[in-house]
Amino acid sequence: MTYVHPKDLTAEAAADASKWAQPFAWRDPKDIPPRRWILRPSLVRGYVSLTTAGSGVGKSTLLLTEALATVSGLALLGVAPSEIGRVWYWNGEDPYDEVERRVHAALLHHKIPKEKVEGRLFLGSGRDADFIIGSQTNHGTEINAPLVAAVEDFIRAHEIG
Repeated sequence: MTYVHPKDLTAEAAADASKWAQPFAWRDPKDIPPRRWILRPSLVRGYVSLTTAGSGVGKSTLLLTEALATVSGLALLGVAPSEIGRVWYWNGEDPYDEVERRVHAALLHHKIPKEKVEGRLFLGSGRDADFIIGSQTNHGTEINAPLVAAVEDFIRAHEIG
């Protein structure tokens, strides 16, 4: 999906109201495809997941454990992932060596062999690269479309689930 700032909306795009909303039409709920859960209740295929909370409450540990469960196929949090897939774990607060330290600690704690993780887990740190997807300007929120496109390309190229 490409973001278009309202000031750049063309008359043609504004006139295409069929993309904005459609009238509700009843259909049998059995015909609505179920969510494609990767790991219940937090990871659904096709969605971006974000966990926020105050410092020191365990976000990084929870997310890393979910990531390791997804790449290994193990029920590390009591629920087995519905599929094994590649995961991109990006931490906006901690440096890469801290992220790496936590991954190794979790692997040791859960006795996960490296073969279940290598090539499936991708790590990143907000301390190593600017990762500003949107910013507030005088015109409202502007999306960094080139970065969004680069993220989408990275996800596709590495088959991130």
